[in-house]
Formats: sequence, structure tokens, C-alpha cells
Amino acid sequence: MKRVLTLFVGLSIWSSIEAQSFQAFCSIQTMNGVMVDICAHHGEILSTGFFTTICGESVGHMAKLSDNQWLPFNVELSDPVHSLFPFGDSLFIAKYEEVDDSNALLLYYGDTLTEVGEKVTLTTATGFSNVPNIYDVLIYQGEVLISGEFDVVGDDTIRGVARWDGTQWNSMGIGLADGIDGTAPLMYPHQMKVYNDQLYMVGNFKYAGGVEVNGVARWDGTQWHAMGQGFNGTVYASEVFKDTLWVAGSFTQSGANDLLRMAYWDGQE
Repeated sequence: MKRVLTLFVGLSIWSSIEAQSFQAFCSIQTMNGVMVDICAHHGEILSTGFFTTICGESVGHMAKLSDNQWLPFNVELSDPVHSLFPFGDSLFIAKYEEVDDSNALLLYYGDTLTEVGEKVTLTTATGFSNVPNIYDVLIYQGEVLISGEFDVVGDDTIRGVARWDGTQWNSMGIGLADGIDGTAPLMYPHQMKVYNDQLYMVGNFKYAGGVEVNGVARWDGTQWHAMGQGFNGTVYASEVFKDTLWVAGSFTQSGANDLLRMAYWDGQE
């Protein structure tokens, strides 16, 4: 009888879970483009991406959810945004500007939007996807880090990743270079994560610090390291869960290992 009751309760819970589903926020077209990032900041949900309307409301390229209503963000942005990173009372904003000249990390603080240091540029820019852009932002060892498609910051050669010391942008070794063999000629350093005081970077870059890494690399505070043989395709996302680094992307192999676009790192160098 106990086993029957346990089975009944288990099936009831499963049925309840199965009955649950995601719900639409709007009764009309949600947006006229694509949302690429969201974050919580000062008690509001902020969203950004390649859109200008949400739920029929004209909001520009960045919006805030206040009292269940989407409103334009406090300051107007003329270009789409790829990443948001809240830090205390500050909000870092990485624009996605499809131009051939330059781009900058923005800092929103005290209702004011300012550029952080000098702009990034890409000497090999050819238009569309191969343009100077910043894809990700985070804090590492007390400094602001950015990653993106650039090889010069201000007048300095800084490739793919840079750190802000409060005064200027600095390189991290000789940075990143090239694209994984057989893929687009882009570094595309798409995402960064910090775990145990180590920085993990994923993207489409072939080299980090002159070391062949193929889409994933580890920075120990001084130099870059490969993680196995890397991948045969772009890595778009990463996360640390239960002392394990998980990655996902368009790859299908790492060395001789066949993969299905998702893999984990067992911690062995």
C-alpha cells in the first residue's frame, strides 16, 4: 500500500509539473526584434537588444519593466546593445554598433551615461559582422573587463579582451587572435566567467596569448592557458556548476571526442 501511495503522489507531482508552462507577457506582438540580454537593477528588470518596441510600446533599444509595464530606459540609446552588467549602483552597457569605425563601453550612473576610457577599434573591419564590438563585461580582480571584436583600444594594440584599471585600458598578455579553422574569420570572444579566481573565456578565437586554444581559454591572472584541444566550432555560452565548467555552441568535436554542441570540462590540464 505504501508503494502504491508513493507512486500515486509521485505521478500527481509529475502531472502538476507537466501542466505548468511559460506564459506570454503580452497579448499582442511582444517586440519587433530580438532581445539579447536582461538583468535586474534597482528593483526593475532591464532588457536590451535589437528591438524598438515591446508589447506595442515604443521603448527604443533598451527598456525597463516597471509596475508590469514596459517603458523606455532612463536615457536613450541610438544603437542596439549586446550586454548589460549591473555592479552596485552602476550599470555597464556594451553597445552593438554596426559601423566600421569604433565602439565604446558605456557606464550608467546617477542618471548619467558616460563612455569608459577610449573606444575600441578593429583594423580588419569589413562591415556587417566584422565590426568593432564589445560582447561581454564583468569584474575580475577589482577591474572591469571587456571582450569583443577589436584589436586596438585608443592608440594601443589590445586584441579581443581588455581590462580597465580605473584610468586606462590595458592588454591581457598579447590577447586573442584569428578564428577557429573552418569557421568565420572572427575572434568572437562571446562570454567570460570567473571561477576560483580564474577567468574563463569562450568564443571563436584560435589563439589566446599566442597559445592555440580553439574557442576556450583560461587566464590565471598572468597568462593564458589552453583547455585540452578546444573545439572545432564556436563556443557561445559557459557556466560553472558544481565545480564543473559547462560550455555550449556550434561545435561537434574536441580533439577525438565527438560532442553534441554541449560539453563539460573535467578539470584535468
